Amino acid sequence: MNDNSRFLIIRFEGTEELALACQLALDVQTQVENADVEFLTAPNQLEFVKQQTGLEYVHSFVNNRVTGKEMKYLHFDYVIDLEDTLSSNQLTNRIGRYTFTAPNFKFKKLIKSLLGIGTVPKLSLVERFYTSVKHFDVVPKNLNQH
Repeated sequence: MNDNSRFLIIRFEGTEELALACQLALDVQTQVENADVEFLTAPNQLEFVKQQTGLEYVHSFVNNRVTGKEMKYLHFDYVIDLEDTLSSNQLTNRIGRYTFTAPNFKFKKLIKSLLGIGTVPKLSLVERFYTSVKHFDVVPKNLNQH
C-alpha cells in the first residue's frame, strides 16, 4: 500500500511565475513527508518545468485542453493551483480534490477600484505562492539557486 500524499501543482505560463512554481514544487517534495509531486503546465513550458524540477511526472494539455476527468483518474490527494484563473478553477473543481490556491487579487482589485472601496493586500509573488502551501508548513528554500 502506498502511504504517499500525491500533489498536483498547476501553473501554465509566465517565466518568473513558472520558475517560482518549480521551486515551490521542489520545496513541497522535500519538506512534506512522503510527498509525490507532479506538475501541470502548458505544452510550450513542459521542457522548462522538467529541467527545473527533475520531477518524474510533468503533465501538459493537448490542443490547449486538459480535462479534469483525465486528471481525476490520477488520484491526487491535493491540488495546488498557482494559476487561479477561471480555467484552472474549473479544472480543479472537476478533479474534485482538496485544492489550495495562491491568491490572485486581480478581480478583487478591479472591483474595489471601480467601486472606490478599500484595497487588496500587497503580497509579493513568493508570499502569494507560498500561502497556498502554508497548511503543509512549506517555506521558501534556496530561492537564489535557480
